[in-house]
Amino acid sequence: MTSIKITVLGIGAVGKSCLSIRFIRDIFLDDYEPTISDNYQKTINIEGKSYVVDILDTAGMENNSVLQNATIKQRDCFILVYSIADRASFDSIGRIYDDIVRIKELNENDNVPCILCANKVDLPERHVDTADGQELADKIHAIYLETSAKTGYNVDKAIMAAVNEVIKKFPTEPAPKPPKKPWCNIL
Repeated sequence: MTSIKITVLGIGAVGKSCLSIRFIRDIFLDDYEPTISDNYQKTINIEGKSYVVDILDTAGMENNSVLQNATIKQRDCFILVYSIADRASFDSIGRIYDDIVRIKELNENDNVPCILCANKVDLPERHVDTADGQELADKIHAIYLETSAKTGYNVDKAIMAAVNEVIKKFPTEPAPKPPKKPWCNIL
């Protein structure tokens, strides 16, 4: 079974943990409890193949550069999350993306699979327009989705987009069959 390692990044209180938990357990936690880091796993099937989706929720990790560096190097795809109600969270995404590129030692022509999630679209007050989110996504070559962990809107779609980006970038080939051995009789 293939493991797909996704990391959820963004500043505090944008809904990283809630997005992860909504996908894994299909529930919403009303109370915000900051976490240092959590790991979630769920097995999914796509076209008859099983994948373990390994989601690392990095809540609080942005303040620990050693841990963040080690984590980013080992991951396949990144879900970058900001809150539509918090302009500062949107403004931080560029720096987070630059850190990913630097840590993964990518050339300017290389793209890292990323999904940009404009979270909390269920809130009535919006400080980041859809056009701004789409423009940033285009700049960093990410897929843009508006999500709500509270209602579940586009949460599965965001995770599945990440999975599909990894499958597209790192296709798994079936193991070659060993050559047939000719029959040999020893007398």
